[in-house]
Amino acid sequence: SIVVFMIGCTATNKDQDLPGVYTQKFEHEFAKNEDTFIVKKASDGNGVYEISHHTGMHKKLDGKLASKKTIIEDFMVEYNTNSQILTDLKEGRKFIWDRGSRSIRIGDSKYVKSQ
Repeated sequence: SIVVFMIGCTATNKDQDLPGVYTQKFEHEFAKNEDTFIVKKASDGNGVYEISHHTGMHKKLDGKLASKKTIIEDFMVEYNTNSQILTDLKEGRKFIWDRGSRSIRIGDSKYVKSQ
């Protein structure tokens, strides 16, 4: 299920670029991951968004990939149009949306918009 994101103020034309699919792929010695954020505008269209975070993980055992395990996380954020920061209302995590590079940054991780 997808949880609705509440946005702090009404979306402007610049915010029309926010909805979409943001992805990051990475691999290390223990796993291969495909991480995705799906951001959609809610039906009321009044600054409300829906988002779902999907992590697909293939664990590596003896150099071979195991079957894919998918983890889905849904949460609510508040979006500040001036700072372009989405704040997780439950855990306080900060997500920075960069319209210019079409990406969302979470700490050192960068998720690039693919759609």
